[in-house]
Amino acid sequence: MAEALVLIGLVANVFQFIEQGWNILSASKELYHSAQGTTQAVQDLRMLVEDIKYSTDRANKSASSFYSVDEIAIRDYATECDALAQELQMLLDKLTAKPGAKSKTFESLKVGLQGALKKKDLEKLQGRLQELEGKMRKRLSNVLDNKRYSSLAALIQGLDQTAKRMDLRSAIRFDNLGRHISIALADSRTQTKKLVALILQLQNQAEATAAYQRILTSLMFDDLKQRYSDIEDTYNTTSDWIFDPTRTTFADWLESGSGIFWISGLAGSGKSTLMKYLCNQERTKQALTRWAAPATPLIASFFFWHQGTRMQKSQQGFLQSLMLQILRTDQDLWTKVCPDHNGTESWTLGELSSAVEKLSALNPVNTKIFFFVDGLDEYEGDEVEVIQIVKNLSKCPNIKLCISSRPWNAFRRAFGSSCPTIALEEYTMDDIKFYIHEELAGSESFLQSVQQDSRCQEIVEIIATRAQGVWLWVFLVVRGLKRDLQSEESYNHLRRRIDDVPPRLDDYFRRIWIHIDPIYRIETARILLVMLQVEKSNLDNFPLLGQQCLESELERDDYAIVEKSKDWSKQGVLQEYEASFARAEETAKTRINDRCKDLVIVRKTVGGMSTNTGGNSELSIYRHHLGFLHRTVRDFLQQNFYKTLVSNARSFSPVKSLFKVFLSLFKRHHISVLREDRNTTNKKGRFYPIFLDFWRLARQQKVDIEDTIIDELVRVSSARSEGYWLGLGSIVKHLPSPYKGPFVDHNLSDISFAICMGLSGYVRRNWKSNNARRFEGMGISPLELAIPLQTPYVEVFLNYLSGTTIRSRQEALSLDLETVTVLLDLGCDPNFGPPHTQQSVGIEILGTILRNYDVLSGENGFATEEDLYQTIKILLSRKVGFSQDRRHYIPGALTRDTAESKFNYLFGMAKTRELMALCEPPSPTVDGDWCLIYMLR
Repeated sequence: MAEALVLIGLVANVFQFIEQGWNILSASKELYHSAQGTTQAVQDLRMLVEDIKYSTDRANKSASSFYSVDEIAIRDYATECDALAQELQMLLDKLTAKPGAKSKTFESLKVGLQGALKKKDLEKLQGRLQELEGKMRKRLSNVLDNKRYSSLAALIQGLDQTAKRMDLRSAIRFDNLGRHISIALADSRTQTKKLVALILQLQNQAEATAAYQRILTSLMFDDLKQRYSDIEDTYNTTSDWIFDPTRTTFADWLESGSGIFWISGLAGSGKSTLMKYLCNQERTKQALTRWAAPATPLIASFFFWHQGTRMQKSQQGFLQSLMLQILRTDQDLWTKVCPDHNGTESWTLGELSSAVEKLSALNPVNTKIFFFVDGLDEYEGDEVEVIQIVKNLSKCPNIKLCISSRPWNAFRRAFGSSCPTIALEEYTMDDIKFYIHEELAGSESFLQSVQQDSRCQEIVEIIATRAQGVWLWVFLVVRGLKRDLQSEESYNHLRRRIDDVPPRLDDYFRRIWIHIDPIYRIETARILLVMLQVEKSNLDNFPLLGQQCLESELERDDYAIVEKSKDWSKQGVLQEYEASFARAEETAKTRINDRCKDLVIVRKTVGGMSTNTGGNSELSIYRHHLGFLHRTVRDFLQQNFYKTLVSNARSFSPVKSLFKVFLSLFKRHHISVLREDRNTTNKKGRFYPIFLDFWRLARQQKVDIEDTIIDELVRVSSARSEGYWLGLGSIVKHLPSPYKGPFVDHNLSDISFAICMGLSGYVRRNWKSNNARRFEGMGISPLELAIPLQTPYVEVFLNYLSGTTIRSRQEALSLDLETVTVLLDLGCDPNFGPPHTQQSVGIEILGTILRNYDVLSGENGFATEEDLYQTIKILLSRKVGFSQDRRHYIPGALTRDTAESKFNYLFGMAKTRELMALCEPPSPTVDGDWCLIYMLR
């Protein structure tokens, strides 16, 4: 896209040059009257030539593969403008009266005579401008017609496709604009001025739209639509009652109310289903349109989900999702609410909050905003925090919200008396009866049972009464009854079935466990523990095919290490694999049903997590994942049944098991199904960020992963050449040339990966006495890999983290003091000076910390303030910077007084005294001034 935007600018500048060149040549009589000896038009022409040179340089830096033959020709034609401008300037200098001439009459006669002599030269220049315009028209016409191989045509098509994929309501149709330019190019009567206007319109709108789409893309995140997709739709017309003005005030509030409308409901009462129904209802949109008039209402929704990833249950995900939905309704909004964000970086919570504040401050006459926010009780933090978030939003005159939650005390105090509200379980009795009747009436067996025993008609009323408004309980009971009806059971049996179902969901879930075949319980317990761990740790959903790995672990604990990787190069292996993929999924589904019954369901993954292996089927290990039937299942297992699961799982570590599962999946499956398709041309591997999340988890929980797993992971990733890196070679490969050492020691891949991941135990156990010297031989210090500051090595390393949330990146790469200490203990010299810098690595690290302290320890930083202090303390204790043979080469040294002032500002007096005690130099420098680190720039 960037290459095409450069080309548009270049084309616009060249046609502007041609137009102004014509204007100058046809208005030479103005030249005498110019006080500067030249017209304003000539000055503008010079500026245009500079713009053309700049754009041409940028285009030349792009690989030729980005451009078609016609686009390369346009790039080359642009160089003609410089020569034309110089010739034109020389002629104009001779045809322009000099302002300091003694005799204006004589000067004008001289200019007139030269004008007559240079007339042919002027006509020649006119001909060359005409020729350049003709060539540019022809090439640009070819570019717009060649939709397959032209970067400019691809840009136009890509902008339209992205707008369609993002469902952008205010999107500009670039294909129409391209057609207008093509028509103007084909018509020789079209004036250059009109053509320039069309091209500038394309350039300006393309740049603005590209920036807009970058903003929207930066707001997107994994699983954005997953929760919404998982929620069941309303059964037929069972939720229509909420719009009935004789039963609720909701419709009236939508049209004329303000602030907050609270929908409360017990666990399993159908709150999320109702909220999804309201989001999709045309009646909702019509009522909000009347509320917002004369403005158009901007509507957004968010469904908190405690079972989901961190972005599905956090303030960050909430605000990011709402901003995305609002901004994509109006392309002009983003420049008002987030003008400083460039769309290339992750959003901080502060930036999102600031954008929402600007959004809420917009003129309420022109902008009215409505938010649906479901599941406040599923928010990851304290209830008071999420209550304050929605209350702050509701204070804005142009914003109102419909929210839902369980009737917890905090929500009752916040919304119960100050907002219009409904308690869902008080309104759903008729809906539940309707659902039960429709589900059972569809069974021929039930109709026959009613004919044989009229008491069967009572079943509907019995179930509805016992449900107490809890839809989940109704669903589970009706499903059991439908199975019994297939066996033509009697009324007495059906009553026993109803009576057998505990009225409390916790008791029902406990009964499910009892009915699971004892031979499966160890595996069931492990599946449930892994699912709880995944949710608790904000990891990606556990893939369905992971069930096979857990089953293998029961047979052999080291299965993931000893199993062989497939040889995908063999003929027919990939085709056979694709054919068996769906069969493997079906087998896993069957086994999940046997082992977990109603506790776990298989969900289809929504959004951007599948790719094509080259065959006809869209395959991904993420195509299906495991989820709890309902949040109440997760609550029961975590709060009331966890010890039972642990005892049945038999010496089981969910964290270690997850490592083995994904190592096994890495070896079992083709590279294409391990990737994530984000509808971009730069498809990063999805597996690598998942492993980073696991390293983070292992570090947090102090779980020491076996060396054999790490060794096998590095070995397999090194053997596969499809873009995966878990070793040292790719770091050095992607470094700028001044940073590269004379060679790459690939035998250090495993240890360098462990250093980057903060696996200090592995580093200590596997460190060899000559490792430090071998790293230094490559021009790298292991400390640069252990401390994730702004060094070229870490910049390259971060490039492999595409696809993770910024929080995952921070936690996976966060400063690990233990690893730093281990490396220093093992003999890594902090005074080692890499060849690309005059500073030692220790000084480089200290300087980076002090220069960027606020950023490093801030909201999106990589370390706590205490960790940064301890890092400085450790390095100073090793006498960093005091090597006499290096100290003289430190430019702009920081004096002792300045260092003390900086430490005091950051850490306070007590800690500063500790640090300064470590800073006593062994001897003065040549000039007598004490040096610590290079000047803070």
